[in-house]
Amino acid sequence: MNTTPVRPRNHVIGDVGQTSVSLQLQKWGWTSEIITADYGEDLSCEIFVNGKRTAFHFRCQVKSFHSHKGQVRVLKNGNLSVSIAASTCLTWANSYYPVILAVYDEANDATFWDDVTEQVRKKIKGLTSKTTSFHIKKNELSKTRKQLESCVNRFYSKLLSVVEPEFTCNIFPVVMPQHRTISFNEISELVNLRSLHGISIDFHHQSYEYLPSWITAIKSTSDNYLYGLKATSSVESVEEYFANLKKVIAKLELPLKKGEWLSFIISPVSFKEKSENNRKGDTPWSKQLTDWECFSIIAGSCILDSEFSFTVPNDFKQQIARHSRSWDGFYCVSPSLDIAVQIYSMQATTPAFRESSKRFKQQILGKFVPWTCQKKDVESLHQKLNEIGLVYKEIPPEIVSESPNWTNGIITVPIFNPEIGLIPQTDSWEEFDEGEVKFLLKKKNVLDKLNGKLGSDDITTFILSFFNEFNRGISQELSVLESDYILGMPLYHNKREVLFHKLFFNQDQEVKNYTHIENNLKSKLVRLLGNDCTKSDIHVDTINSGLEPILGITAVFSPSLETSSHDFIEKYKIDISALFDLHDKAKGGVFENSETKNILKYHGELYFEGDSPWGIKKVKN
Repeated sequence: MNTTPVRPRNHVIGDVGQTSVSLQLQKWGWTSEIITADYGEDLSCEIFVNGKRTAFHFRCQVKSFHSHKGQVRVLKNGNLSVSIAASTCLTWANSYYPVILAVYDEANDATFWDDVTEQVRKKIKGLTSKTTSFHIKKNELSKTRKQLESCVNRFYSKLLSVVEPEFTCNIFPVVMPQHRTISFNEISELVNLRSLHGISIDFHHQSYEYLPSWITAIKSTSDNYLYGLKATSSVESVEEYFANLKKVIAKLELPLKKGEWLSFIISPVSFKEKSENNRKGDTPWSKQLTDWECFSIIAGSCILDSEFSFTVPNDFKQQIARHSRSWDGFYCVSPSLDIAVQIYSMQATTPAFRESSKRFKQQILGKFVPWTCQKKDVESLHQKLNEIGLVYKEIPPEIVSESPNWTNGIITVPIFNPEIGLIPQTDSWEEFDEGEVKFLLKKKNVLDKLNGKLGSDDITTFILSFFNEFNRGISQELSVLESDYILGMPLYHNKREVLFHKLFFNQDQEVKNYTHIENNLKSKLVRLLGNDCTKSDIHVDTINSGLEPILGITAVFSPSLETSSHDFIEKYKIDISALFDLHDKAKGGVFENSETKNILKYHGELYFEGDSPWGIKKVKN
């Protein structure tokens, strides 16, 4: 007897159909996840706009048509008929999300779909037989994105009891890089546009108190209000709304000085009842569909800030996961070019960041007391402090000028080590407010019994010097990766940095000075770059990975304001890769064995598209 497993043709075509539908949705930038426990739906789908998730969710049941003997039949009018179990129909009728029924036609390699939630609710009283038939119109999936989104839109309109739905958002124009609002008169002139591209424009103002805290980075000469515009439209999809909104923004022109550009902070898009139908204002059923966004007018085009700054070419695989012990940063790698890139942009610091910095500084100051004592008393000081769990650490004598017989340092907790950033945190409010070390000294009543006296402010200044942010004061600007970017906040597009990396296994550890290699690379780089870059630099250094010795070349560029990060990388990626390759065999093999992605993956413990985050094998030392 033949026991070899046999796979029926209908199983094969079924998987092909499911994959085909899922792939088409993903091509649109939506998500489509296969539901492993199949109780009437095959795919769970989320609609994305501008690469960001919206609140619109739907599910999809996929049937594959390859034979006239199956669940799918061709009707005389050319439409398709699909039989579905009554129990499944009842589930669809009671669902809080729309269900789409898709049919994959193997003969034509095409997928057709229809809204079965609407059909099944019309048939709810007739679900007495075992199965119910649904008619599927020839809506070809690949050509009907707008119709599908509109179908999902209609479902949520009914669910939220919204008779005539509208999309609406608030727009706050900002002059960059100063982060300044435009004047009231300029806002009034923009309102005079009234209607553009199917979007109604009205004046809008809102108190800072009811806006996200980060928006206080926007400077206004007015009182507590931020002035802007309200954009309302009755289009059928969020995608269409944003497409029209970008056209409107592109028309909002104002006179600017050299080096300035106009950014537009966009509030979350709301889905609500048409205003004239809702005299009492917003209903509890109004729904925010998106997150905050920011668009800018750069070189005459309307761009999405996050895309302009952080998008990389398609041949780069993006980092998807990391461990707490992984290398810092967010990398994208090109295995074919054997290089990686990182993109840093600048944004204004937020109240939360500034408050956090103040608390962190207070944590540091609470971990030590500046102290000075005679050298002959140091041993006695150590003994008294050890009894209460504290230590005395001396600082270099040149930091504070003092008598040769005296020493300067800090009384601190044993684990405190500012040179490597080791700062133990206290969660006791009493210790935090007074300082952990002072609190302990007073609690043990030993402060007046210790040898020596309080040290000078120069000691405190020296300890804080290990933390640059406190040396310079709390910065008004912050360098961010895409993962740190606050959605909606305008970016300093003139202060972006694109970093190209190439990593090698260092075969010749005797070579310690790479200055001549850096200089050689810099001279070649000057001849390579045009006007797309305001500044550039290259440095070569070793990386302590704890395993094999690694050497890295990093080229840092600041693209011009008019050039997106994507276009800059696309234009120079091949030349930069070739520039790095010129030195592969220098110095007897120091630069051989370049494996940028594998080094990031195995040594940096970073995972990229196509990798399994749980399937990384350790590299043996």
